[in-house]
Amino acid sequence: DPSYAYVLLENDNQVEIYYSFDLDIINMSTYDFISHKIQGEDMFDTESISLELGDESYDIQLNVDERTCTINGSPVEIADTEGYTAFQNFYSSFASWEIAGIDADAKPDKDDTVLTAVFKTKSNGDSKIEIVKGSDNRYYILKDGKYTCAYANEGRFTGRTSVAEFLSKLVTK
Repeated sequence: DPSYAYVLLENDNQVEIYYSFDLDIINMSTYDFISHKIQGEDMFDTESISLELGDESYDIQLNVDERTCTINGSPVEIADTEGYTAFQNFYSSFASWEIAGIDADAKPDKDDTVLTAVFKTKSNGDSKIEIVKGSDNRYYILKDGKYTCAYANEGRFTGRTSVAEFLSKLVTK
């Protein structure tokens, strides 16, 4: 009967009956129980970032407390509100990833890496996020060299909210 769920209590050898609609857990998957975001390092703890985006490399030196930043040796204005907001958007575009789903069986091929961000921090040392393009517009997320079993959608690589677009807005501000 699909209206009911029967639950065996092993210790008492008893069966309890519940309405199925009262037990949301029946229809849940792993995705429903995990955080839907993979986070890189905190911006305020980060001293530098080595960012590879496609064929381009960027060396980013950062001091958020003093609101100073250089990209490949060129100063970027982040002291005013507009510049600071542009930097926050850029930083979040590669340091914080919304998970679109879980694929524990995928085997991401590092030859298809489209983004690598290595964060050097004041307190945690180095950490790395890598994004590997897979099939069906899935972008597999690796953290510190290990596949997280999570993937993101292509939105971070196309359109107005892409990493490249936020970088362009920051350096042309």
